[in-house]
This record gives sequence, C-alpha cells and structure tokens, in this order.
Amino acid sequence: MTGQRRLFVLEQGIAHPFDSALPPGRHDLSDAGVVIDFDGEVAKAAWHGFFPSVFLLPSPRQLQRGRFTRLSMDDRISWAGREWTTISHVLPGSDDAPIRGICLNRRGTGRPLNGVLLLIEGKDRGNFLRLRTEPTELAPGVTIRGNTDDSTLELRISRDVGDKRVAIDDKAVGGGQTHEVRSEQRITILGDDESAGSALIILP
Repeated sequence: MTGQRRLFVLEQGIAHPFDSALPPGRHDLSDAGVVIDFDGEVAKAAWHGFFPSVFLLPSPRQLQRGRFTRLSMDDRISWAGREWTTISHVLPGSDDAPIRGICLNRRGTGRPLNGVLLLIEGKDRGNFLRLRTEPTELAPGVTIRGNTDDSTLELRISRDVGDKRVAIDDKAVGGGQTHEVRSEQRITILGDDESAGSALIILP
C-alpha cells in the first residue's frame, strides 16, 4: 500500500490514554523513558537509561540503553506500571496531513480498545480516533463502538441520516441500520459539511 507510514502507539488500561501516531524516524515516547525508531516497516525501542527500567511484555525482556530491540506485533512496552502497544500502518494518498497524528477522542467514554479509525479524507486527515466500548460519533447520527472482545465493531446510523450519506467500502448504507464492520474497511461520510470524509478501520 502506497502512502505515508504511521506507527500508532496506544496506551493500555486507562480511561484517557496517551496515544500518538508517529511518522518514520526516531521519537521519544514522552510519557515514558523510551525512544522508538521506526523506519516505516520495522519499529524498535530502546531505554533512555533513567529509572525505572523498561520491559517488553508478555515475555519479560528488559530494554537496554542505546541498544534497540525490534518490536513484534504482540509486544507491549511496560514502564512504571504503564503499558503501550504499537501498530504499524499506512495513511493512503498523497495529500497533506499532520506529521504526528492526534487522537481526536482522547477524552471519550468507554474502555479504549486496541484499534483506531485513521482519518484518510476530510479536514482531520492524518489524525485518528481510538476505538472504544462506548459509541464514538463520526458525524451527527453516525456512531461506531467496539465489543469487549475487540473482534467486532458496530456502525450505527440513525433514522435521521439520509440514505446515501454513509458508505462502507463505497457501498451506500441507509439510515436506521446497524452494521458489523471489520478491520481494513473504509467508512465514508458524504456531504459538504465539516463531518464529511473517510476513515479506515485498523485493528491489530
């Protein structure tokens, strides 16, 4: 897939996590003693060297100062009782977008799940929404929520939303419906208002 590479760094286990989307390069994980190196394909992490130590879970491995360890899809970064997971993906297209993606629903309700909606078209292109167990509003009358097992997502469209205003993978869906959606599907909000745009579902 061509486009701009992104590494999502998602915090675990708290209601209002520190999340970010990073471009290729070397980045400090500002809320932890970790530096992440991302070449667009592979992510590696190293310890800054100050207390406390940093571990990779689930099989505990301590990160070393100045020595980078490759992050696998199942690894979690653990520091001072906090944990983060990483997901690598691509922002498709060549239009301008923020270098660092911003989580637009950081103060949302419900338990944060391991997945995001990457906004690929519209005014917030390049930013993202963290999937949660409570509904997140994509546009007036259009919400998405995750189930607690992280395996399915529900897209709900109220009766007030006109037919042909919402599309899943370019197929228009009508108002008053609930649809199960899955990773790599694209949700598009049609129209001329500020909520118009498209989002790509990304689950690990």
